[in-house]
Amino acid sequence: MNDNDLRQAIEDLGLGGPPAQWKRVYYEYILNFNTTITAGSAGTATQQINQGGAFVCQAIKGAVYIPADNTAVAYTPFYHRISENTIADLTWESLLSCTLDLRTVDTNWFSAPILCNLIMGDALNPFILPTTRPIAANDEITATLQNNSGESIRGQVCLCGHKLMRR
Repeated sequence: MNDNDLRQAIEDLGLGGPPAQWKRVYYEYILNFNTTITAGSAGTATQQINQGGAFVCQAIKGAVYIPADNTAVAYTPFYHRISENTIADLTWESLLSCTLDLRTVDTNWFSAPILCNLIMGDALNPFILPTTRPIAANDEITATLQNNSGESIRGQVCLCGHKLMRR
């Protein structure tokens, strides 16, 4: 996050004070879909931003897996297993038909749910948002994963960015 992004986030969040008064720390919020999302249904995960400071989201990464396997490669793009063989023989297929929607309080991040494979990144290549998303302390982030695949899934979304704390 450069100084211009920091200045803009401070203004957008109504925090006040010059950028020099704010410390930025890399931070990740993980939204877990703790229950199985059956084919054709949606799951919701919610995370509250800590009181200690606002959060500026800059990137997204995530993982989806078939719950019977209970295996997921952390922060891989949204994929699922299509082979019944051992781990060494796994073939992965993108969940092209699953969508993700994100919202903060009453603000939708996108005009419509987005196909997961278009906005999800992995640990090495997270999806960089076109504009940063400042989120005030105590606000909630809600992720909705619509499972349009033919199998039941579970998963998580990781929001990457900087936490802003007064020095």
